[in-house]
Amino acid sequence: MNSAEPQQPTTILVDRLLDGTDQPPRRSMAIDCSGGRIDAVRPARPGEAGTGTFEFADHTAVPGLVDAHTHLVFDASIGPRVVPADTAADLKARATANARAALQSGVTTVCDVGGPDEIVFGLRDAVASGRLEGPRIVAAGRVLTSADGHGAAFGRVCAGRGTAAVRAAVRSGVEAGSELIKVMVTGGGSGDAAGLQFPAPELVAIADEAHRLGLRVAGHCHGTVGIAACVAAGFDRIEHATFMTSHGSRFDAVITEQIVNAGIVVCPTNAVDYRRIEQTGSEKGLAQRSQLVPTWRALVAAGVTVIGGSDAGVTGMAHNDYALVPRLMVDELKMSPTEAIRACTSRAAAALGLGDDVGTLTAGSAADIVVVAGDATRNVAALQRPTMIMRAGRMIRSCR
Repeated sequence: MNSAEPQQPTTILVDRLLDGTDQPPRRSMAIDCSGGRIDAVRPARPGEAGTGTFEFADHTAVPGLVDAHTHLVFDASIGPRVVPADTAADLKARATANARAALQSGVTTVCDVGGPDEIVFGLRDAVASGRLEGPRIVAAGRVLTSADGHGAAFGRVCAGRGTAAVRAAVRSGVEAGSELIKVMVTGGGSGDAAGLQFPAPELVAIADEAHRLGLRVAGHCHGTVGIAACVAAGFDRIEHATFMTSHGSRFDAVITEQIVNAGIVVCPTNAVDYRRIEQTGSEKGLAQRSQLVPTWRALVAAGVTVIGGSDAGVTGMAHNDYALVPRLMVDELKMSPTEAIRACTSRAAAALGLGDDVGTLTAGSAADIVVVAGDATRNVAALQRPTMIMRAGRMIRSCR
């Protein structure tokens, strides 16, 4: 595969099209592509056909899916995600296979929010150059964490404490190739979720240093105290946002209003543990979905900008299962199908700084296109069975 090769002009004809913008779905549309980009999105002409034309009756075209929270080196097992015996070759092979699996499921862009620099940056660059097949990758590299903190096994552990130390850690990440600074603000989703792994002044310094260098900052946050600290520090994204307290998940309307006013994006990773519960039949040891779902639903109802992220690689979440995320956004968070699709395409792309290039089906955008049977604007579960996938004008799958 060489994604740098010129792509032949292609026209895709569909009954329905949702372009990822605020425009309503349109009927009987054509998408003209060449050179890996979209030339035009226009009404189809009667009887239109010919060489390079792909016609899909009773199908819907949507932008390529954007998974804003994934871990390509993780193995998606219920047990350990990465074990000490894993070699660099093991991690590279796994990350490569996971990237291909994501692409084959309709995910054309991912944000890897935590993994070894040498693996995820190398994979990102190999895909960008066309040496490997996969979705385009925005990579955080090693997460910023404290000594013995959550994620320390694959983290960029701060050498010492204080604002100077954390600023140096941010610079180290940027020098290594980070395109996003991911910070473990709290612990995981269990008993260590309530406290802060960094004091408030250090979180402010992290955000300030990252913004000074032109990067966004995402905070891994379960505890309510951590979420409030991210807001106060000026973070761009909050991951998970489970509002965990010593009494379980409790929605906080005051902090949520601050999130909305600050324009902070929330990536709830709302499918996490869903497959694990399916596989084990138990929520033992897990945060209770009966509490988490109402919390996330309240975030949506309050007007928070919610984006799609799978957390693929952890807790039984496979890299080819991202379409579960918009399905659960509809079924559990009560978003409309079009809102859920936008959360997993254009809004996720914008949160990655790619909104001018991917996430929409508009003239000039990258030709990242997914076509599914039926009306996805009414049945978002159709995204779980893509008929056609195009990434930068290259046909990845076409079952006509």
